[in-house]
Amino acid sequence: MRPFYLPKYLLSDVSRISVRSVSGGSPGGFVFQRRTGLNAQAVTIEFADVITTPPAAVGTGKSSRPTVRGVPATVVTGSSRGIGKAIALRFADDGYDVAVNYRSSEDAAERVADEIRDRGQEAIVVGADVSDSDAAARLVDAAADAFGGIDHVVNNAGIDQHVRTEDLEPDDFDRIMDVNVNSAFNVTKAALPYLRESADEPSVTKVSSILAHTGAAIECHYASSKGALLSLTRSHASDFAPEIRVNAVAPGHVETDMTSDRTPDEKREELAAIPVDRYGRPEDIAEAVAYLRDATFVTGETLNVNGGERMG
Repeated sequence: MRPFYLPKYLLSDVSRISVRSVSGGSPGGFVFQRRTGLNAQAVTIEFADVITTPPAAVGTGKSSRPTVRGVPATVVTGSSRGIGKAIALRFADDGYDVAVNYRSSEDAAERVADEIRDRGQEAIVVGADVSDSDAAARLVDAAADAFGGIDHVVNNAGIDQHVRTEDLEPDDFDRIMDVNVNSAFNVTKAALPYLRESADEPSVTKVSSILAHTGAAIECHYASSKGALLSLTRSHASDFAPEIRVNAVAPGHVETDMTSDRTPDEKREELAAIPVDRYGRPEDIAEAVAYLRDATFVTGETLNVNGGERMG
């Protein structure tokens, strides 16, 4: 049987989809139960009226996999700028609807959503501090309500702070852990019921850091949080298999707002340690996340994306 791709207008405000089998010479079709208050309507769509080729806005071909909804969807936390923005746009290029999440940069998040829509995909913007479990659940539920489900989650939300241990306040240590680790746990847990219903080889990707491997003298709490993400990745990969794959990316030095405060001397020192002789770009990390999303025989792994700064 050929896969069927359903036009988005058919899926708006749908509470139930069933398949009408072929009988009495009548062609088969889908029966949509639309939510229209007390006047609920059953709308039958013949197979002949259903699109049988993938949507036009397809980048890698991943979104050509059929889902019950017709278009796969993802949640990307911390996606108003930097790496998160690049990941959100890459998913849109590949034919995914995207939930854009922000904590304080609403205008920037709205601009990302506009770029996603310009690429022919749906987008919603949800402000939520995902280190709070209730806020994380609200983000996930909003995405599932808007798109009819969730197929992939990218845990990208994170913050940094440069301070040595002797000057590090316990509250600051806890806040880094809350945002960088607890948020990934909260969003992943909230998304589990939706991911388990996905027909799109569901996955979770966590954005860690090269510092998870090397440590960092002036940001021990940040490095520790990124190391914790790698352990959480392996634990979740084992826990959720075989239905859901879980992987991580560990970026090296990437040109984002978090690295914009480097002095010229610091930049020269950093570049001298990178064999490819350049900083990473957010799009480099998005490319790695897209690979892990599509690599259906890979789970529990960390993909290092650092220009050779750390090999092995």
